[in-house]
Amino acid sequence: MFPFNMSFHAYFFYGPLNPEQICSQKKSFDECVEKLPCISLQSEAYQSFLKVFCESESEEYVKLGSCIAQQLVQPTEERCSLPDEVLKESFSTDAGCPFAKLAGLLECVLPSIESNCSLRASEHVQKMFNSFAGRFGESCLMSRAAELSVIKRLGYLLQLLVSACFQGDLQNDVTVSPEIVNVTVAVQPSCDVVTLESDEIIRNCVPSLGSSIRIGQTLLDGKSKFLDLCHKLEYFINCTDAQFCRTLEHDSLLDMLSRFCKLEAATFNPIAKCTTEFYHREQERKANDSEYCAIYDPEFSSDEFYSDSQIRMTTRSCPAFGQSLQCMAQRLAERCSYEALKLTYELYNAYSQHYGSRCVLDIQKVQRPPVVCTTKEDKQFNTCHDELLKQGMNKFTFMGNPEKTTSLCVTFTGPYRSCLASLNCTPEPYTKAFRETMSLLCFNETMKSVFGKSGACLAITIDSAATGMCDLSYDDDIIWSGLMDNGDSACRKLSSMLSCISEAVLERCGEESVDLLYLVNSLFMAQYDANCILEKPMLTTTMAEEPSKVTELITEDTTTETDSVTDTSVTVTAELETTEPTEWTEEPEYTETETTSEYQLLMSVPTLLLITNITSLPYKSNLSFRILLKCKVKLVGLASGHLISIVLITFN
Repeated sequence: MFPFNMSFHAYFFYGPLNPEQICSQKKSFDECVEKLPCISLQSEAYQSFLKVFCESESEEYVKLGSCIAQQLVQPTEERCSLPDEVLKESFSTDAGCPFAKLAGLLECVLPSIESNCSLRASEHVQKMFNSFAGRFGESCLMSRAAELSVIKRLGYLLQLLVSACFQGDLQNDVTVSPEIVNVTVAVQPSCDVVTLESDEIIRNCVPSLGSSIRIGQTLLDGKSKFLDLCHKLEYFINCTDAQFCRTLEHDSLLDMLSRFCKLEAATFNPIAKCTTEFYHREQERKANDSEYCAIYDPEFSSDEFYSDSQIRMTTRSCPAFGQSLQCMAQRLAERCSYEALKLTYELYNAYSQHYGSRCVLDIQKVQRPPVVCTTKEDKQFNTCHDELLKQGMNKFTFMGNPEKTTSLCVTFTGPYRSCLASLNCTPEPYTKAFRETMSLLCFNETMKSVFGKSGACLAITIDSAATGMCDLSYDDDIIWSGLMDNGDSACRKLSSMLSCISEAVLERCGEESVDLLYLVNSLFMAQYDANCILEKPMLTTTMAEEPSKVTELITEDTTTETDSVTDTSVTVTAELETTEPTEWTEEPEYTETETTSEYQLLMSVPTLLLITNITSLPYKSNLSFRILLKCKVKLVGLASGHLISIVLITFN
């Protein structure tokens, strides 16, 4: 089982390994460990190691891995342990520490890794090994005595250089070597992997940027801070470069501000004006406001020096402002723009990525606000739709002639989507609702089978003289206006049209086709306007002969259940269809399943289910009703709003 199925040595000897492949298994390993009644030190060590490994920059690891492996496989120092002997070593704590031979070899080749690869490579080796070995005690950590002496020596040289510069001794008669000028960049390790002597201190450089520095204020109210912060950024960089090691706070803030100060005024100013107003308005919200988001935006520490406990902190939580930004994200996109949110996320992630990948915010989780298209753009969208109409698409059943189903879906998947991608704007929420509905009809075998049997009759009837008395004109201004007018116009129009044509569909195609007509349009409306409920009208019970009888009904049962929360009765009539008689001999055990959506239920239920008489349900009440039929079918459904009729069909 991962990670025990791979030698710990492999991470050093066989690099670079594939970080994505390894880290994709980390989550399941962590979940497995959490379920154990007791956790071994070895498991904890692997958790700590994988955390460090997976939070390292993969590109950097790939660059360093091959060089590190080469130094281990062919050590230049004769005194170093033979690699073959090290590779035979198995996990054991008999000597008090695991992988003692590996630790010895790594310590031995560390100077050659530093000289032949880079200082960052040697830091990487130590950090990786110590993250594992440190779980077994401080005595198991890799020694840093040799490297510290080198760093101290270079640090002393740097101190002399800086001192001489300030005294003016080097201004005229000394040529400074590029290697010496860049010495701070080359020898600065991360503070969490070094051991400080009692006389060594790390200065907190944040105060050099000014007082009251906050992440959220910089991101959203940055216009007022821009000139001052960016003017002082050079002082901040000089301060951090002069330190003995790099702190997490310095690295993360420097990364964010470096990007922040490169923004162009033409791009930044219009966005900053809106985000500033937005930020102040959010700060003024009261806790009892339905849109209230708590803003956690603490000041950076103003202490002159970092305490040892700050530097030694091993568990780093995500920045507090991330939670606030996530809460406000959708409103920020709607009040300012999606581009404003994108820029804010990019700057924040430049900061938060230093705390681990789990702290990076994903903009894909924020819905892009609807955009009002111009008349010209609407016409371009019509051109995309025309490609589907050529393949027999019907405005109300979406699919029409069954013989053209394949070509219709091919056109929808290819040319239609390509056409949409070329547009600067699409009418929303219509486009999203239409695309979701067509995706279900094209990619769900159940629905394709249903339309193969009933689609032609529906399409022909709707296009025939039988519906000549109905106004089936779709005004683009109505259907595309969407939520701008709360969708009322579109909802009323569609309800009126469906009600008018239902009689003709019932007479020519049967009630199942009417149910199918309402199902498809209800699926569309669920995406277009959740407040719109398409209620099937009361139809005459005398029905004409149906053009095709798919299967023979073999059982029918009605079950009434009462929801314990809403005390609402739900009457469910179910008809099970099959092509073979089946004999049931024992009562199956009921098993609880999760509440699911109509979409998921449609994709998973092997039956014809007609749900009727669902009344008095509050809007968006997620009433979970369980149905256990005599025919031994176990189902879970979700009733939302006043949805009167949902038809779910699978043909054997």
